[in-house]
Amino acid sequence: MKLYPNLSLILFFLFLNCSIIYPTKNPIDTVHFITGKDQSRNLLVMLPGRRDKPEDFKTNGFIELIIDSGLAFDVIVVDAHFGYYYQKNLIPRLYKDVIVPARQKGYKNIWMLGISIGGIGTLLYAQQHPESLNGLVLFSPFLGDKEIISEINNSGGLLKWTPKEPVSTDDYQRSLWHWLKQYSNPEHNLPKLIMGYGQDDEFAFANKLLSDILPGDQIYILQGDHNWDTWNRLFKRFIKDKFLLL
Repeated sequence: MKLYPNLSLILFFLFLNCSIIYPTKNPIDTVHFITGKDQSRNLLVMLPGRRDKPEDFKTNGFIELIIDSGLAFDVIVVDAHFGYYYQKNLIPRLYKDVIVPARQKGYKNIWMLGISIGGIGTLLYAQQHPESLNGLVLFSPFLGDKEIISEINNSGGLLKWTPKEPVSTDDYQRSLWHWLKQYSNPEHNLPKLIMGYGQDDEFAFANKLLSDILPGDQIYILQGDHNWDTWNRLFKRFIKDKFLLL
């Protein structure tokens, strides 16, 4: 598998551009789909990828798959564009504008699904508010730049890796990976973590470093690239296995 190029500088300029073109809002914009039975107590919160919009989940069949599955799950798609990552206000907006109101409305079983950069957004949220979610679904998540991925790989994998120095509060990538190590402990008290990606995905190398510490039945790997066709097929398999009801 190939290592993808260092994305830090690229993401910086993308974040800067999108923070101007797409300013953050208070509260954050969402689209709510009532797909389950009346008064459903189950909710799936979706975060889009770097070039995607909330409506892309519907256009690419995710909402229809939920409806056809018969699962009593409503869906909230969040307009979590780059501006929120750059301004570092994605996590408080998700908590205050999405999760807290959902709990107040009676949703008891809440999962969050993130695609591409939405995957790391999902993880960063769970790192700060693990008690507020029942499960996480990551499809082809961005998990950090080349430096941290190489560092973990050269250590022999995530289980053998430890930060060389105390992790700075600004070093969100090492802080996140250090937190993710808890998933190697079967007795962890964290949201269930499901992960899927295509074998030819640009993030496959990094994704494997995380999937290596997860139980095999929580990992989906298919032929495919970093695109909606692959994510749609991953979601079909995930829905079929009914993890959302666990």
